[in-house]
Amino acid sequence: MKITRIIHPIGQGGFYSETLKEGGQEITVVYDCGGNSKPFMENYLENYFPKIDEKPTNNNQEQSESEKTIDAVFISHMHEDHVNGLNYLLNQFHVKYLILPELEEDEKLEAFLYNYFKSPESVGNQLMRDIYNRDFSYYLNSRTRIILVQHHNSDLNEAPNDDGDSTKIEFDDNRDLNLADEENTKVYLLSTDAKVHFDRRWVYIPFNPPVKPKPEQKGSFIDFFKNQLSLRKVTLENLPAIIKAKGIRKCKKVYTDYFGNDHNSYSMTLFSGVVTVDDTLRFINSTMENIYNKRYSFLPPYYCCLNPNCLYMGDFETKKHMKSLKRYYNPIWNIIGQVQVPHHGSSYNHLNDLYKFAQFGFISVGEGNKYHHPNIETLMGIKEMGCEPFIVNENMSTIKVFHATKD
Repeated sequence: MKITRIIHPIGQGGFYSETLKEGGQEITVVYDCGGNSKPFMENYLENYFPKIDEKPTNNNQEQSESEKTIDAVFISHMHEDHVNGLNYLLNQFHVKYLILPELEEDEKLEAFLYNYFKSPESVGNQLMRDIYNRDFSYYLNSRTRIILVQHHNSDLNEAPNDDGDSTKIEFDDNRDLNLADEENTKVYLLSTDAKVHFDRRWVYIPFNPPVKPKPEQKGSFIDFFKNQLSLRKVTLENLPAIIKAKGIRKCKKVYTDYFGNDHNSYSMTLFSGVVTVDDTLRFINSTMENIYNKRYSFLPPYYCCLNPNCLYMGDFETKKHMKSLKRYYNPIWNIIGQVQVPHHGSSYNHLNDLYKFAQFGFISVGEGNKYHHPNIETLMGIKEMGCEPFIVNENMSTIKVFHATKD
């Protein structure tokens, strides 16, 4: 099996893709699809995806039908900078499965307001209404099947042994989704411990963290929002009218009064790789490269990576959910070799322990962004753990392409 992983240079957002090839089969998987802006993302997708490891061209007419297929798109959360390229993918590609976290009403309301405050014409909000109402009439391709990953609400707060227990991950043909199976007819809801895989040789394990407890003095966000603004009903459909009627400044104040200034949303993580130590050690020719190194000779062209297993994090709140994350991934925690640094390297989402076994950490960040990401303390903490951080921004010279071959 040959694996290619690409850390795309899209600035302040998240866009990662993997292509797996074995025999005559090939699958493409995407985690998040958002960047600096909707026009920026659509221009990038049109000109550089999926043939990113070839010479960039404006002519996509030679792409075959198989190259226009994406087998699965995982979305960590519905904030604009992680989804503003998704409608392009849904229109221009045959996306077989769209896999995203199941959300409570509070979480839908939070995400909608977060996006609206940044842009009333938010792509993320239109997508959220369409996806959670299962209405794909807007898109040219209506064959996409939606799978929601349930919140993991069992007790995961007890921290596991730091080294994991190396328990082999078990498969269940009745619940798991095999992307190589063309006859698959899975239901729309994925249980908390179901897996997506490529003939069991490469596995994707999503984790939708436990629902955060509601502040006792405030109750649920949707009730707090209604009470503060004297509303009788709040839905994704009537929110724009509510914001216009009540005023965006007043709605922002209610949002801040409930969440505070440093709030970050839910985020579904995704493990990508093989799930036993023995399998990991069978990888050969594992390298990471900058495909533009001839033009930018000051960048090292190749890096050796012994462990290609990756944990994608989105904007995961490690300080609130780290114990749950480690408990959930405990059987494979010590064979995670690469980590997508959460929330663009924000210090609010950083814990050193996340990088204990990782060799590389990828940070997707906008060049000169107003948040000053990545935080210098985050970078120093990653390096303290013996993990090398790589910053990938909107400059094409920063792109990283990882290649591995599995026996």
